Amino acid sequence: MFEGKTALVVDDVEINLEIIAAVLENTAMQFVFASNGREAVETFASDPKKFDVVLMDINMPEMDGIEATRQIRLTGPEGAKVPIIAVTANIHPAEVKNCLDAGMTDHIGKPIEFDEVLKKIESYIS
Repeated sequence: MFEGKTALVVDDVEINLEIIAAVLENTAMQFVFASNGREAVETFASDPKKFDVVLMDINMPEMDGIEATRQIRLTGPEGAKVPIIAVTANIHPAEVKNCLDAGMTDHIGKPIEFDEVLKKIESYIS
């Protein structure tokens, strides 16, 4: 389904990373994990052409997903165009707007639904 594609998955809660991995495991997509926003920015900046999509938690230590998104967007042409999808329990319309205003491409609420994640990723990288 997503063969040859790579996702950067950012979340500070290990079970959430495992859930995303379970969603993506049958898609042939590769994934790289980051445990906070600072690590996500460093990982993305080290090889920006590697990543086809970023799945970004919002509430994390060291650097939250909002600031990480802003910094990724500043890393050059790949950072400006990579789809960044918020994956967060914050589903209030004002919170969704805050994610989009920060430069995120889309939003998925937690708990995540497998089909929703796959459809959103497919809509951005197909």
